[in-house]
Amino acid sequence: MSIQDALAAHHRSAPAPQPAQKSRAAISIGNAGTLGEAVLARLLSAPHYKRVHVATTMPMRTSAPRLSSVDYADLAAAQSWPMPANENEHITDAVLIVGGQHSYFRRDNAFPIIGEEDAIALARITRENHCTRLMLIAPMSAWTAMTLGGLAHFDELERAIGAMGFETLVVVRPAAHAQSRTAGNWIAQIADALLSTLTQYMTSASRQPLRAQIVAQAAVDWFTHLPPGHHRQDATVLYEWLEKRKQPA
Repeated sequence: MSIQDALAAHHRSAPAPQPAQKSRAAISIGNAGTLGEAVLARLLSAPHYKRVHVATTMPMRTSAPRLSSVDYADLAAAQSWPMPANENEHITDAVLIVGGQHSYFRRDNAFPIIGEEDAIALARITRENHCTRLMLIAPMSAWTAMTLGGLAHFDELERAIGAMGFETLVVVRPAAHAQSRTAGNWIAQIADALLSTLTQYMTSASRQPLRAQIVAQAAVDWFTHLPPGHHRQDATVLYEWLEKRKQPA
């Protein structure tokens, strides 16, 4: 065999060079409040993501090496999108948390609170920037969950986002904790307390609110492991997930 024949045989048997695999990154929007904070912590601890971008309403300094911030105002106006850390990074996953609440001590005021209409617009922005996976977390009060109007309104939100063509859409609807009214509005506070007590007696244990850390753990676990498709995870599914974790292996 000649040298030319040997070289030709080597090239035929050598594997074709593979392109560098892109590392997955996520963007999280609406992280105000205890639930938003817990979700962000879970995303940062998930080994799936090399970087987590979070929308903020003011400059944020952090020591977390995998965390970076993006200006929420520019993002909501579709004027900016997080720059990848390198050419192999690709933001594939987006998380939207609807209806958050700032803490009493304002330690989370750097994060935006997004409503349902904001969520639809933001979901569209993430899709236009090539995100293929979306998780929508929208807590729902037990009273709203029991009414046909509340369910119809939820279907409208889910239908609008579901039509955007995400390969994977995970909709998490945990039971919401009662939100306290502003100080001084004592009549509204009494009404909220009575309504909260009434709904607690009218709903089963499987629809009672769970701690934010539990909701965040379940949500991120679903988001990183569920296959492509449309997945709706409500308070009952959350309760079943928790009960299974309590069972001995």
